[in-house]
Amino acid sequence: MTLDEFLEKLELELDEAAKKVPSKHPGLKKVSKEKRSEVVKRAKKGEDLGEPGKKFKEIAAKAARRYGSKEAGQRVAAAAMWRKAAKGTL
Repeated sequence: MTLDEFLEKLELELDEAAKKVPSKHPGLKKVSKEKRSEVVKRAKKGEDLGEPGKKFKEIAAKAARRYGSKEAGQRVAAAAMWRKAAKGTL
């Protein structure tokens, strides 16, 4: 077996293993499909979700400064949003 074949086989095995790992999406199982749809639509419109003044963009910007990238900030803000949706505070 050559190194290229070994690496290709390893990559395929890792892909299969990754498919078996459960999702860590905070709202996936705790929030109904209808509620998720409603939250996403409100977020896309730019509505204030949750507590007044706690806008997604502001939370994302603060987290981006803390964690060093815009994408990381958006992940943190989304996780906070889904936790609030699961609690029913949105």
